Amino acid sequence: MHAKRLLNAASGHLAPLIKFAVDTGGRLSELLHLDWCHVEMNQMRICFIDTKNGEDRTIKLCDTAIATLNALGPKEKGRVFTYNGKPIGSVKTAFNTARNNAGLNDVRFHDLRHTFASRLVQAGIPLYDVMHLTGHKSLEMVQRYSHLAPDYADRAIQALNAIGHNLGTVERQGGLKKPLKSKSTRSSAG
Repeated sequence: MHAKRLLNAASGHLAPLIKFAVDTGGRLSELLHLDWCHVEMNQMRICFIDTKNGEDRTIKLCDTAIATLNALGPKEKGRVFTYNGKPIGSVKTAFNTARNNAGLNDVRFHDLRHTFASRLVQAGIPLYDVMHLTGHKSLEMVQRYSHLAPDYADRAIQALNAIGHNLGTVERQGGLKKPLKSKSTRSSAG
């Protein structure tokens, strides 16, 4: 997705919401209901309350998400995302205008969440961690991103090579290395 093009075409009240969605992976409903009382700037985290899966989800914030919140002017309470001082209830019109102006007619707001997850996987973050950051209940939901990390096997082998080990003597039989059987194994097998 071309988040930058969408952002450049967004209205003033929509742009921070788009940035924050890409930086947190929050669902639109979670973002629109985010209250300043659930933002912990000193801990660099937020808590989405009563999410789609019925559980609260706390996530750490990256520097750009913190910058977005700082630009909005942290408050003690009230909705984070507002328009003319009132909580944003819907972004349908503003988002449709932005995506049409950006030439991204097939983009949905939910695609910003996919962008968040895709970037994490491409950066080598394990799917299990992506699952928790996005608030999915199962790995099946994040499997759609697995193709974005095709070098996972290479990274795993590099990790094993870096660890190294010494398992003792091995003998070669039929072209394969097999561990030697211990005396107790040979006796009981015999």
